[in-house]
Amino acid sequence: MEQIYTYLLDDFKMRENVVLEITSKNDITLSDVIYYDMDDANVYDLVNEILSSSMFSTNKLVVVKNINLNLAKELKILEDALKKKDENTIIIFFLSPNLKKEDALYKMLKNHSLIQNKEVFADLSDYIKDTCQKNKIEISDKTVEYLLKRYNLNQEYLYNELDKLIAYKAFDGKITIDDINAISTLLLDNTAYDVVNFFLRKDMEQVYASYEKLIHANEDEIRIIGAFIGVFKLMYQVKKMVLHGYKKDEIATILNLKPGRVYYIIKDINSYTLKELEDILNDLLDLDFKIKSGYIDKKNGLELFLLCR
Repeated sequence: MEQIYTYLLDDFKMRENVVLEITSKNDITLSDVIYYDMDDANVYDLVNEILSSSMFSTNKLVVVKNINLNLAKELKILEDALKKKDENTIIIFFLSPNLKKEDALYKMLKNHSLIQNKEVFADLSDYIKDTCQKNKIEISDKTVEYLLKRYNLNQEYLYNELDKLIAYKAFDGKITIDDINAISTLLLDNTAYDVVNFFLRKDMEQVYASYEKLIHANEDEIRIIGAFIGVFKLMYQVKKMVLHGYKKDEIATILNLKPGRVYYIIKDINSYTLKELEDILNDLLDLDFKIKSGYIDKKNGLELFLLCR
């Protein structure tokens, strides 16, 4: 029975942690983890997997989600398979915490698996602290609060950024507010260039997709405009130097850029004149001034610029 688990758990990150815990505990490689989303698979495929052994190693893990068997016949087929499963196969069923205890699926799994009511952190600050502690990373309450404030618009994004911070500080052992700002600035600079690039190509679908990344990261519109200004200033400089006869490597040396990046900047601005880049840059500087002076709402001003320029 200890090889079959049922978790009443919706949170995707907590589910991921459960899988990592069980694979680590049972010496299972990630290549021996098989996922079954029952929205796309049928009970017969799942049963075949449960009854078969791993071809490449001793143990394997079968992870099952979105299972909802209402037919008595299908439920019986699955129950029989659980009784006969390969002894080296471990199974995890992820069910919704809202599943009623009188549900036939729940009753069957209760008889053949260990039901786990793994606590989902009601407070994300507890999740951050717990994750850092497990990775032997120090983080203060003030830094946790700052991290939550910056990424509070998107829980999945918070998970991803915390993973990056932990990897970034693996050898240091401590996450600070400066580290969060460094990661954030890197995201802002890279994504701002993407937005500008798509903007110049007039690919508005990609403009808004990239812009949404910054909004999900809770970036302030004034900082986003500042990043756009920085990108256009760089493009303007490169265009001017190209017109004056400078070669790619010379531009890279003067502006302290990698030659590869200069190559792509030149390619991106090839169809724009120096005057056109200057006009866009001046419009952004004017927008920045009007927002800071209180004449224009920063959110509406930025979105109108992207839409109408």
